[in-house]
Amino acid sequence: MGRDPDEDAIRLAGESLAAGDPLGWFERLYAESATGEAIVPWDSRAPHPLLGEWTATHATGAGRSSRRRGR
Repeated sequence: MGRDPDEDAIRLAGESLAAGDPLGWFERLYAESATGEAIVPWDSRAPHPLLGEWTATHATGAGRSSRRRGR
């Protein structure tokens, strides 16, 4: 079984709160994820399967322009 994807964020948030830095965990989470030491729980690296399913049937690009209008 895989590890809990929230584990690292919870650990780092607790450490930051204990140190009086309630927002410090965020940068540490990304720094540790860059070295493979942590997992960013909201970074799935892929779209949600339901979004992929919806875009496959609905997103045709119709009505969109390749140029920006009004400029």
